[in-house]
Amino acid sequence: SSAAPASASLTPNPNPNPSQTEPRTPTQSPLAHAPGSRAMAQDIEDVPNALGTAVLSAATGEVQKASGDLYGDAAASRLEELYHCFLDAAEVLQDEPMARVTIAFKETQYSMGVSGAFLYIAHVTADEIQ
Repeated sequence: SSAAPASASLTPNPNPNPSQTEPRTPTQSPLAHAPGSRAMAQDIEDVPNALGTAVLSAATGEVQKASGDLYGDAAASRLEELYHCFLDAAEVLQDEPMARVTIAFKETQYSMGVSGAFLYIAHVTADEIQ
């Protein structure tokens, strides 16, 4: 899939905390105020039956933190593809605020949401798919 450059689709919220140095731009993306993803930010490591979790920079896709099957060199290309899937969805749904994107398979799913300057990804087993 061809994806737009990261900066074209995702722009983090303006930073109310000047001690953080995440780059900011004046243009807001449809993901900048993603409702419902704040819980992911707080609980990403506590997701039941998680096969892996990851936190990426929403602006660049750079991995900030990863665990389980989303950790390491072998997972890097999968995380990059998931990031680009999220960007593509944001590009298509430009005027709609996005809370979460889920890619579901028979036995697992990837759930992704933005909160602030970060994209949170959880890979969970079918036991947690509802």
